Amino acid sequence: MRFFLSLIAIFSWLALAGCKKQEPSVGLPKNSKAAASQIQQAFSSSAPEAKQQSDNLAESLRNQDYEKAFDAMMRLRGQQAQNIQQVIAVENADRRLQADVLAGVERGDPRAIRAWDLLKRTRKN
Repeated sequence: MRFFLSLIAIFSWLALAGCKKQEPSVGLPKNSKAAASQIQQAFSSSAPEAKQQSDNLAESLRNQDYEKAFDAMMRLRGQQAQNIQQVIAVENADRRLQADVLAGVERGDPRAIRAWDLLKRTRKN
């Protein structure tokens, strides 16, 4: 019996290890450029308005234009019919943006401080 259970466990592990289907990334992107790339990939075949907002968000992330990035993100979140990759990409970009803003606040970056104030105001509402 023990041997049989061991075999089942081994075969289950091999089956799961062999099924390396690429899933959407749920971790924090390593930097703003990675978050921007994830956004652009997720929205590459979207409706024109969503595509434009995703391009605005990606550009703002790459340029560390925090206030524009927050604005573009809020507009993008308002778009309807997002698929799971798009939702994950927006959430990852949001988390990356918050991490970048907090790092900027710690450095005393005035752009980051303004963006942090904006973030606090919008999250209270």
